[in-house]
Amino acid sequence: MKRTLQLILFGTLFSAVLQCVVTDSAAITLTECRGLALKRNLSVRSARADVQSAKASVLGARSAYLPRLSMSGGWTRYEEKSFFMQGGDFEIDDQSYRLSGNASLTLFDGMGRLSGYRASLARRTGATEALRSAAQEVAYETERLFVEALRSDALREVNEEAVRLSAEQLKKTRAMLDLGAATRADVFKAEVDHSNNQLALLRAKRDRRLATAGLASFVGLDPLEDLELLDDAPPAEDLPVLGDAVKAARASHPRLGTARAGVGAERWGVRSAQSGFFPSLNLWSGISYQDTEWSALNDERTEWSYGVSLDFTVFDGFLTTAGVRQARSSLLSSEAAVESAEREVVLGVHSAHLDVEIARESIGVAGSGVRSAEEDLRLAQERFKLGEGTILEVIDAQVNHTRARTSLVSATYDLRLAQAGLRRAMGSAVRSEPSP
Repeated sequence: MKRTLQLILFGTLFSAVLQCVVTDSAAITLTECRGLALKRNLSVRSARADVQSAKASVLGARSAYLPRLSMSGGWTRYEEKSFFMQGGDFEIDDQSYRLSGNASLTLFDGMGRLSGYRASLARRTGATEALRSAAQEVAYETERLFVEALRSDALREVNEEAVRLSAEQLKKTRAMLDLGAATRADVFKAEVDHSNNQLALLRAKRDRRLATAGLASFVGLDPLEDLELLDDAPPAEDLPVLGDAVKAARASHPRLGTARAGVGAERWGVRSAQSGFFPSLNLWSGISYQDTEWSALNDERTEWSYGVSLDFTVFDGFLTTAGVRQARSSLLSSEAAVESAEREVVLGVHSAHLDVEIARESIGVAGSGVRSAEEDLRLAQERFKLGEGTILEVIDAQVNHTRARTSLVSATYDLRLAQAGLRRAMGSAVRSEPSP
């Protein structure tokens, strides 16, 4: 007895260790998958780089309002002594030192600086919206792959149940054969049905591994690692009214935000081009120091200069006119892009809204089908047990039961995907803003 207990204990420990070694799985949630994808996806990383570039452009546009300061200096050596005039005195030397500084400030440039600054702000907004758009697509694709993996896991369970039912039926049929209540042909049919269910289970297991591998690859994990999925998605919200969904999409969809920011940038681009028709007013000053010896700056060797300049291009060969026309053409194109984007967003919301409605109705229909299939299977089994039915009726009922459960699983996860698609269409697939 003692040795038997030791063998049982050893076998239990060996099985546990073997399961840990063979089943190399890691648990991961949808939130974690989404976070990894948003961090590692190349399109999101590229969009973040564009945001940083746009921010640098804003800084460059601000610099146009600040004065320009420059300094220069030099030392010159001559082969022969030369005459230098410093402060009214002539000096003779073979070298000279020079130091100068200049400052300038643009007082007016026909609104060119303001237009450039406002255009850079609009482009920064557009880059931020493009980052949101990239994050929306990555978040949706991550959730889609996650839900598909959950679906494949649920379908695997359905096939496991089908294998269990067919195994029980095969066992009952063999027992009935021994009692003379069934024929050998009935046993063969039950064996074929059980084999078909086993093959379907193998395919379901394969599909499940491929689905998790695809998810792992997309989020940047090892696709050879068997992931255990933990669904931490919040409860589904009530289906919004179509009009409210369209209104929300028009207000916050990142694609529309990008297009509208482009319009803003092009409008300021027109004003920037028009600044060429106006004169520019600049204030400048300078200081210079030159001597044959390097010594401290002093008033005798230092010269100051300052003034105001007014520049106006009388004729530039219609270059400014051409620039204004090109800017206006770009503005018209960007306005058309906004209208096109708005139409596509509204259509996408309408389509996604219908998908959610149909998916919800499909769950009710599939649930009713499962209940009917369960009752039909129960009656077929009872009839066969009493000798009033055939094994084919039982097998057909089992097949219909498996199909009904498969339809219910598919309808359930179709609803999850439809809800994710609606959030994507409304521009809210990512609940928190991605960091630039």
